Amino acid sequence: MIIHFFKAKSRIGLRNKPIHQKEFNLGVEDGSDYMLSENFLNQLNHNSLDDRTPSCYKISSFRFPKPEDIGPLQFNKTLAKSVDHFKEIINQTNNDRVIQVVIGGDHMVVLPSILADLAKGIKPEDIGLIHFDSHGDINLSADSPTDNFHGMYLRPLFDKFDIPEIEALVPNKIPTKNLLMIGNLDLDQGEKTFMANNAIKTISGLDIENDRARVLEEFKVFVSQFSHLHISFDIDCLDKSIAPATGIPAENGLFLEEIQPLLEVIKEHGQFSFDLCEVNPKKRGSRTNY
Repeated sequence: MIIHFFKAKSRIGLRNKPIHQKEFNLGVEDGSDYMLSENFLNQLNHNSLDDRTPSCYKISSFRFPKPEDIGPLQFNKTLAKSVDHFKEIINQTNNDRVIQVVIGGDHMVVLPSILADLAKGIKPEDIGLIHFDSHGDINLSADSPTDNFHGMYLRPLFDKFDIPEIEALVPNKIPTKNLLMIGNLDLDQGEKTFMANNAIKTISGLDIENDRARVLEEFKVFVSQFSHLHISFDIDCLDKSIAPATGIPAENGLFLEEIQPLLEVIKEHGQFSFDLCEVNPKKRGSRTNY
């Protein structure tokens, strides 16, 4: 197997300041360069231990337009065009022997990443989406408190969306029962309503603390239902004591020992794609060594 990293140099999902933050998340678009360091890539090659561990890798890159360079009347059209373009880049360089790993950038890069899965012929009902985050990111545009697309990108995958240019990219929706959110979620009211109405599954740190064995068994059942898993990991799902260099550091986030057993289950599944997003190397607390 070959792991193919797709650098998603994106801040297009952040037209405005993140909610409750005093600054723009400038620098998050450089997160992929920071994470795919020479040291990390060398370790990846040295740690190839069996047939399921990638013995080599490829890297492709795409830079999204900066939101400040796009006029308001052209924003949605440019956003949709960029999403579709990145989806095509992923598919042009992908095949069955490749593990697709998208490294952001802001978290809206999940949308083109999953659209690439669908374009490869994976049926919407066969994809299980596991979303590690401290936020829902499933607003309608009309309900968004910030008008930032990074808080909306999940909604068009599961429901009719109110930005026509984006809605046109996702004619076939994933069933809401295929979504599992993991994190101590800080939700907007529109997200709470949508998630309650659709009985979207969640796992919080408190759930794990109260009954770790039950959570793990239920997680295994969820994973077993799907031929393909898509794992989306926003580092702000982690507590700010271990992940401060992100747009909205989590006051009450998860800890690695809480989610490690879940990641082990995913590892054994065999067919998955992966996103890692929201690392900002310009924020205080970023580290140069891995």
